[in-house]
Amino acid sequence: MGRPLNNHVVVRRLLPFSLSALTVALDQLTKALVLHFWPEPGRIYLDVIPGCFSLAHCQNQGAAWGIFSGHLWMLGVFSAVAAAAIILFWRWLTAGNRFCEWCYAFLLGGIVGNMIDRFWRPGVIDFLHFYYQRWAWPTFNVADIAITCSILLLVLHGFVNDWRARKAKTAEGQ
Repeated sequence: MGRPLNNHVVVRRLLPFSLSALTVALDQLTKALVLHFWPEPGRIYLDVIPGCFSLAHCQNQGAAWGIFSGHLWMLGVFSAVAAAAIILFWRWLTAGNRFCEWCYAFLLGGIVGNMIDRFWRPGVIDFLHFYYQRWAWPTFNVADIAITCSILLLVLHGFVNDWRARKAKTAEGQ
């Protein structure tokens, strides 16, 4: 039947999913606080760094930068499919690489955090607002940070691995 798993193996396999759960919990906690203390959407509530960073309450009914606005259920289903794909193809995606496991764990947590909003709220709750004079970056949340950072790190990881492979191939050819 195979070898029994030791505690180290169990912890190693469950740690990434614990990070996903922690990401979802932090995302949902921050959104619950926004809804509790600042219930009216479309307002800036606190200038943390005047002229640069504020806490606000926005409800995004689309995806990044409001694309596909008004299609919450479609985006929710897409999020559910993406989350399921990450879980189903986990071993192939991560290839046992701990760095990739952490990146995909945060990606999964971010996807699930925003998916919860899409199914159970009137929109994704965003509250971190960066701006300078007339320029403003779209308001975002903890799930968006997890998604963006994990994708950027995975792309960077791919470039570094490609560079290393090319360097090794060049060294072999000399």
